[in-house]
Amino acid sequence: MTPDESMSTAANSDTHENSTGRDRIEANSSSWAARNPGQPVIPIRPAPARKTGAELASLKIASEQKKAKEELFHTALKEIADTQHNLIVEAAAAHDVTVEKALRLYNGYRNYAPSRKAQLSNALLHAKAKEVNQAGAKYTTKEIRELIKDDPDMRDLDSDQEQAFIEQLNEHRKLQKFGLRANNTAAARDMLCTLDNVCGTLDSMARRTGSYAVFFATRGHVNDLGEPTWHGTDNAMDFFEDVLGLEADDICRKFEQWACTRNENGLERDSLLNVRRACIRFIKSGLNALIGKNKGISMNYENYEKNIMQKYRVQLIGWPTDIPFVSPSKINTITEARKLRDALKDGTCHWAPMSAKEVEAHTKSIETRLAEGVKVGKPRAPRADKGRARGKRAGRGKENSQPSKRAKAISSQPKRNAPTSAATVEDSEEDEESENDDD
Repeated sequence: MTPDESMSTAANSDTHENSTGRDRIEANSSSWAARNPGQPVIPIRPAPARKTGAELASLKIASEQKKAKEELFHTALKEIADTQHNLIVEAAAAHDVTVEKALRLYNGYRNYAPSRKAQLSNALLHAKAKEVNQAGAKYTTKEIRELIKDDPDMRDLDSDQEQAFIEQLNEHRKLQKFGLRANNTAAARDMLCTLDNVCGTLDSMARRTGSYAVFFATRGHVNDLGEPTWHGTDNAMDFFEDVLGLEADDICRKFEQWACTRNENGLERDSLLNVRRACIRFIKSGLNALIGKNKGISMNYENYEKNIMQKYRVQLIGWPTDIPFVSPSKINTITEARKLRDALKDGTCHWAPMSAKEVEAHTKSIETRLAEGVKVGKPRAPRADKGRARGKRAGRGKENSQPSKRAKAISSQPKRNAPTSAATVEDSEEDEESENDDD
């Protein structure tokens, strides 16, 4: 085979490999789940079986009966509520309290309820429902509880078996919370419903607290069906027009273009470089937010005790013990970087002010270590002109005095009036060697 034929064969093989890679990428870019192989995917619910005419008629009759029962129940509840209201009004008048205060105290509520841990009863209910509803059947909660009572495998459980059922429920909850949607339609629907909830939450928060909030959301790939959108409470969007000179629609459109052109899957978004950047942003923003009046302060890891703790009287609490206290840019494993990022994100690792006693104890600790000869932090490198006189007057007329910048600039310029005759310019040894090499 001639060299030209071998080069042609190699080029054809490279072209074939590149086209095959492009085909594979394009084939796997149909949905977010396809672009992230190996990640857990929320299973699609099977479509219910078609019902016959008799079944539909029976369901209609049952629905009407249920509505009639609900109306009677709602009437009874209304009577109870009216009775309670009258009792509260009487109690408020008897104790010289306004009716509004009495109702507020009686009907007090919490805006945000804490997340409930998985209980054994819920774990058993989940396991049995998963077992009996696989064939498309739909048992009610009451029927599933009766099945649990009749199941000998779910009675007299030891601690290990109970923990296994609880872990199974925790895995299911984790899948429902962080699992990938199986197709673009489900992903777009999830995005729409979630953003609707976010809009309502932000609006109610702004009404209660008088705060401002803004968010932008967009799809992450050209094949996704989620529509880009934005939302701002009250007149918050005027900020972008008044300060940045941009309208919200322009920002959202540019955001969509940026996200779609990156074409990243989950692993690429959560790369070591991106996680490092997130850690640096969390640490720097938390430090500047705590100090307040001093903006633009950079974190100093090598002299953290002196330049941060002593100077600004703040400390970083909750740094993972198995990760060295260094700049996130020097963390070389993605596991450690993600662990630090998660700790900073959920508040486990956070900035906190130091009390006067903590500052005093820390100062004494540094003085004690310095007296014992222990290095605290990294000493500053000496100046390059250490030992030499500096300034305009210092060292004038001495041999070791530094020439001024103007003198350096003048001396560096070539002398235009210098003789350029070939008789006065000699070739150097380097020029001779270069000429010999060229020959």
